[in-house]
Amino acid sequence: MTFWGGGRACIGFKFSQLEMKVVLAELLAAFSFEEAGKPIAWNIGEAIYPTIGQCSTRPEFPMKVTALKPASFTETTG
Repeated sequence: MTFWGGGRACIGFKFSQLEMKVVLAELLAAFSFEEAGKPIAWNIGEAIYPTIGQCSTRPEFPMKVTALKPASFTETTG
């Protein structure tokens, strides 16, 4: 069984992709995301990962997350 494609592809793979898209859409609709203003350096290793500054090896990407004003019940139900 492979994850990518073909007749024996994992049926959970596409479902998990769809689920991630739904969660991301919900987060983007409910929150505002901004950079925290700290210098970000992208390090290359087994994977590319962000750190604060060049000397750090700890992966981190600080953000300012602000809750957006929720819509009223009548706006969401039509």
